[in-house]
Amino acid sequence: MKLWGLASLVLCLSGCATPVTSPPRLTVSGVSSGGYMALQMQVAFSDQIYGAGAIAAGPYDCAEGNIVNALGACINGPPPSVSHTVDLMRQRESAGDIAPLARLADQRIWLLHGSHDAVVDRSVVERAADVLIALDAEVKLVTNVPAAHGMPTVDFGAACDQMRTPFLNECNFDSAGRLLQFLVGDATELTESDRALPRGHLFDLPQPQAEGLAEVAKVYAAPQCDRRDQCEIHVAFHGCQQSTEFVQQAFVDSAGYNLWADRLGLIILYPQVAATPTNPLGCWDWWGYSDPDYATRQAPQMRAVLTMVDALRSGVR
Repeated sequence: MKLWGLASLVLCLSGCATPVTSPPRLTVSGVSSGGYMALQMQVAFSDQIYGAGAIAAGPYDCAEGNIVNALGACINGPPPSVSHTVDLMRQRESAGDIAPLARLADQRIWLLHGSHDAVVDRSVVERAADVLIALDAEVKLVTNVPAAHGMPTVDFGAACDQMRTPFLNECNFDSAGRLLQFLVGDATELTESDRALPRGHLFDLPQPQAEGLAEVAKVYAAPQCDRRDQCEIHVAFHGCQQSTEFVQQAFVDSAGYNLWADRLGLIILYPQVAATPTNPLGCWDWWGYSDPDYATRQAPQMRAVLTMVDALRSGVR
């Protein structure tokens, strides 16, 4: 496994007066269908994304466009073999459908499987880890949190071992904090004052038109991010039945990202999926309901998210 690469590169040709800098880092994470979305986006756009976190999610394009696979092997196991998934990724790489796989060697990936998760089998999450390790990513896999299917938090949601709306679990475990610390590379802890109400700014951002997306996303900007082009951005993908349509702002307000945004100086983008007849639970597309290219660089949902990231970097409020 490779060590975490440089946060950004500064390039200057001989004689240039002003260095050209890369944009602030972009990282992604998600839970359940959002976890699958985060990992497939990480693979497809590893030339633009510097790390991913996923809770209760499996390997890249596990479903391969088939809902039977999605509801079967990709949830209950056994998932596709490491060699099968890596071969699929190399075929996509050769076709130019995903970023060069060598870019994954510079990535940090944080994965969690709750030990009381009765929905997604542990083997599925472990297979995601094995695939990424085979491609030289630096992977941290957490399996000792006694959580049901959902996102473990410090002190909000259902009992840790119970699965119910809003699919946040009070486990005395800070998933958002742990994954952000790992991805951003900051080992400091929140103080009591840090755990007070978030001090930043929450606002709506219109979402580009793409199959399955709601009209607006939510954005949280830390108070030090008035200059939006200087703050790193983290995209947090909700799970099925966890968008604002289903749980109002429970995921946005209480998953734990916003307090860490204040601490680390981040902008958190919460894109939103709408329930539709073809996607009644409001899941992110990790099996092909929106477009045959859902797991490639042509994927409408992923490209819409990157469009919103660009808008935030340009200073939109």
